[in-house]
Amino acid sequence: MKPNTVHWTKDDKEKITQMALGLGADQVSFLALKDYVSPASPDPRRYLPRLQSFVIMLFRELRGAYMDQSYMRMQGLKLPDTAWENTSYRVGKFIEDTYHVEAHAMPQHRPFEVTPETWKRIIGPVSIRHLAVQSGLAIMGRNTLAVHPKYGSFGRYGVLLTTAMVDSDPPLTDFDPCSNCKYPCVENCPVNAITEDGKVLQNRCTAYSQPYDVGNFYRFAMKMNKMNADEREELIKTPHFFNLYMAGMGIMFYRCIECTRGCVASEMLPEYSDDIPIMKNATNLSEPFGWDLSIYDQGKWDPAKLEEGYAEKKEEEAS
Repeated sequence: MKPNTVHWTKDDKEKITQMALGLGADQVSFLALKDYVSPASPDPRRYLPRLQSFVIMLFRELRGAYMDQSYMRMQGLKLPDTAWENTSYRVGKFIEDTYHVEAHAMPQHRPFEVTPETWKRIIGPVSIRHLAVQSGLAIMGRNTLAVHPKYGSFGRYGVLLTTAMVDSDPPLTDFDPCSNCKYPCVENCPVNAITEDGKVLQNRCTAYSQPYDVGNFYRFAMKMNKMNADEREELIKTPHFFNLYMAGMGIMFYRCIECTRGCVASEMLPEYSDDIPIMKNATNLSEPFGWDLSIYDQGKWDPAKLEEGYAEKKEEEAS
């Protein structure tokens, strides 16, 4: 069948944008394939042979999730992924049904193809950061992330591939928040994973920031391989093993947000961004039992805690 040739007009782009916004996206942009530049990425026509354009959507994260030091933070951080999955499907159907072209959604994070080129250094099907920057949604920040004029580094982006032709939206101009930013996003990295020339040393970053990612699972398995039966049984009966199991079910855990938490480009957190707590509630392979971690580190819930003078009363009782 001969493919349908469609070139979206401004009105077409507006219809698609309004539908996406109505489904939960915060902003939408468009980029022609010819304007996409990402030297480390594969040819995106691997995933849609007649690809002509990209539809990029922004979903802001919930700022309250960043105030949570526990694993529960991930529920708030993965909601944009869930919103993207629903929105991309419905917008993709609208595009195919209305314009009789093809649409295909790319994942925001996972899955990604594991090949000899990617199993040590993750390379996604498309570079979502570059697409967001080149289509005018963001600029590339010093922290190597896409930085949005309103949401700073607290945004997630999704991408639809389409076979419709489109005129690219222009990149941002007169927006350079990093030039006078005083937050040391690069210097604050606890493992020096961000280089001065704008690269991320993935093995350093993920080993620290994702204690239950595939690399740390690999280290866990290698350690078990060198143990006897009794030692393996003891290691399996630890919080760390169960956390690895949850990660295997797709429930990832990011404990480090030092490169984003003080991003002054964001209008979301100007009043208390520096007070966002650093994650502490995580186990690791060197201390897999983690018995010092507790969901009761602030005690058990008691409505009396809301009463004035409760803390002072408890201190008197303890003394």
